[in-house]
Amino acid sequence: MKKWNYKVVKTQRGSQGQWFRYPAAATFATKSEAEDYARNFAAQQRGVAGTRVLVVARKGGETLSFAVAE
Repeated sequence: MKKWNYKVVKTQRGSQGQWFRYPAAATFATKSEAEDYARNFAAQQRGVAGTRVLVVARKGGETLSFAVAE
Protein backbone atom coordinates (compact mmCIF):
# COMPACT_ATOMS: atom_id res chain seq x y z
CA MET A 1 0.00 0.00 0.00
CA LYS A 2 1.38 3.37 -1.04
CA LYS A 3 1.39 6.04 1.67
CA TRP A 4 -0.01 9.43 0.73
CA ASN A 5 0.43 12.83 2.37
CA TYR A 6 -1.86 15.01 0.23
CA LYS A 7 -5.16 14.49 -1.51
CA VAL A 8 -6.96 16.43 -4.22
CA VAL A 9 -10.68 16.91 -3.63
CA LYS A 10 -13.37 18.48 -5.80
CA THR A 11 -15.86 20.68 -3.95
CA GLN A 12 -19.07 22.22 -5.22
CA ARG A 13 -21.63 24.68 -3.96
CA GLY A 14 -25.04 23.05 -3.52
CA SER A 15 -28.42 24.52 -4.43
CA GLN A 16 -28.79 25.94 -0.89
CA GLY A 17 -25.35 27.62 -1.05
CA GLN A 18 -23.53 25.06 1.11
CA TRP A 19 -20.17 23.58 0.05
CA PHE A 20 -19.79 19.81 -0.14
CA ARG A 21 -16.84 17.56 -1.01
CA TYR A 22 -16.61 14.59 -3.29
CA PRO A 23 -14.35 11.66 -2.36
CA ALA A 24 -10.66 12.26 -3.11
CA ALA A 25 -9.91 12.46 -6.83
CA ALA A 26 -6.30 11.37 -6.24
CA THR A 27 -3.65 11.07 -3.54
CA PHE A 28 0.04 12.04 -3.67
CA ALA A 29 3.25 11.74 -1.68
CA THR A 30 4.36 15.35 -2.32
CA LYS A 31 2.61 18.70 -2.20
CA SER A 32 3.99 19.76 -5.58
CA GLU A 33 2.55 16.66 -7.29
CA ALA A 34 -0.82 17.32 -5.68
CA GLU A 35 -0.83 20.99 -6.72
CA ASP A 36 0.09 20.12 -10.33
CA TYR A 37 -2.74 17.60 -10.47
CA ALA A 38 -5.16 20.09 -8.88
CA ARG A 39 -4.38 22.75 -11.50
CA ASN A 40 -4.92 20.27 -14.34
CA PHE A 41 -8.10 18.90 -12.75
CA ALA A 42 -9.47 22.43 -12.27
CA ALA A 43 -8.76 23.20 -15.94
CA GLN A 44 -10.77 20.10 -16.91
CA GLN A 45 -13.63 21.26 -14.66
CA ARG A 46 -13.63 24.79 -16.09
CA GLY A 47 -17.15 25.95 -16.79
CA VAL A 48 -18.72 23.86 -14.02
CA ALA A 49 -20.23 26.58 -11.86
CA GLY A 50 -19.47 26.62 -8.14
CA THR A 51 -16.53 24.22 -8.37
CA ARG A 52 -13.21 24.35 -6.52
CA VAL A 53 -10.42 21.81 -6.46
CA LEU A 54 -8.60 21.58 -3.11
CA VAL A 55 -5.25 20.19 -1.99
CA VAL A 56 -5.72 18.78 1.52
CA ALA A 57 -2.96 17.60 3.86
CA ARG A 58 -3.35 14.14 5.36
CA LYS A 59 -2.00 15.26 8.71
CA GLY A 60 -4.54 17.57 10.30
CA GLY A 61 -6.81 17.74 7.24
CA GLU A 62 -5.71 21.31 6.51
CA THR A 63 -6.62 22.77 3.12
CA LEU A 64 -3.32 24.00 1.64
CA SER A 65 -4.39 25.48 -1.67
CA PHE A 66 -7.19 25.50 -4.17
CA ALA A 67 -7.89 26.19 -7.81
CA VAL A 68 -11.16 27.63 -9.06
CA ALA A 69 -12.68 25.83 -12.04
CA GLU A 70 -15.02 28.67 -13.06
